[in-house]
Amino acid sequence: MEPPVIIEILQGKTASLVIESPETLERFLMNLRTSMNKSAQYFSLSDEMSEMDLPKACELVTTPFDLTYNRREIKKRLYDELCDFIIHNDFSERLSEIHGLALSLLDDLKIAVDYETEYEEELTFTDFLKKYDVRLKDPEGKFGEKLIEYMTTMYTLQNISVFFIANCDAYLSTSDYEYIEKTAEYYDIYVIYVRNKQIFLKEDENEYIIDMDMCEIH
Repeated sequence: MEPPVIIEILQGKTASLVIESPETLERFLMNLRTSMNKSAQYFSLSDEMSEMDLPKACELVTTPFDLTYNRREIKKRLYDELCDFIIHNDFSERLSEIHGLALSLLDDLKIAVDYETEYEEELTFTDFLKKYDVRLKDPEGKFGEKLIEYMTTMYTLQNISVFFIANCDAYLSTSDYEYIEKTAEYYDIYVIYVRNKQIFLKEDENEYIIDMDMCEIH
């Protein structure tokens, strides 16, 4: 059995986890994904106060294709936010007026045609949003720009505060790392780069290395 690895990451900072063994790296990412999906628990996260809920607090990005909001739980949360906004603003009254006009039109249509028709008279705010397929627009631009937009949106909407960015160095420039670090500091989130080898060293970067012999180097 492999010894447990304890990594200390600072909130509002970026960190680097270098796993030199390809097999160990693959196993690490697979176990992380499994833990996030609640299929098993290979990892635990905790802050200074208590243990964090890993499936609710973490996001794993491995390719540009992960930067999408096309997921059921994201859409559900978006609808909850929008419905709450509609209720507490004048949008609810406006929506009721629009719905009333639509029902009046359907009544007129029912009288005008030779067929007996029926329709749903009740319309919830969620029904309205679903009818027009309201959804979050996926991030655009270069990978670094999309990643920053994705992290800030997921933090704001889903309260995701821990982001593992695995083997994405090929898509990032030096300036991207700087902007990501500023984003982590501004939003007070955790950003952990997971990679197979060191790419550069920074004096203020929190870096852990697990070498081919499974020795931990800080």
